[in-house]
Amino acid sequence: MMGYDLFGDGSLIAVDLSGHAAGQIGLFLMSATGEYFLCADAVWSSRAYRERRKPHAAAVLIMDDRGQYADTFERLCFLHQQYPQIRIIPSHCKEELLQEIGEKES
Repeated sequence: MMGYDLFGDGSLIAVDLSGHAAGQIGLFLMSATGEYFLCADAVWSSRAYRERRKPHAAAVLIMDDRGQYADTFERLCFLHQQYPQIRIIPSHCKEELLQEIGEKES
């Protein structure tokens, strides 16, 4: 995935994730605790990219561009396969939310 280095230091990279919404971006984030990719609504759950589960057919009704969405989905699946150390975080993923809460309670 190609991106734009927001601060010029590699700590925050913006990446185009158009498809679900026009102009949607994701953010690669490097921190002391690891590498993360905040993918917004490009997928709605971690299970989607792990198991290559595309959204329900009715979801195309709200998508800006189905072709771009398909490309973005494939790029996220590829990212997960090639770089499993990067934690991909979808905005609406209950699994990620519960994991984050569990990590804070530990």
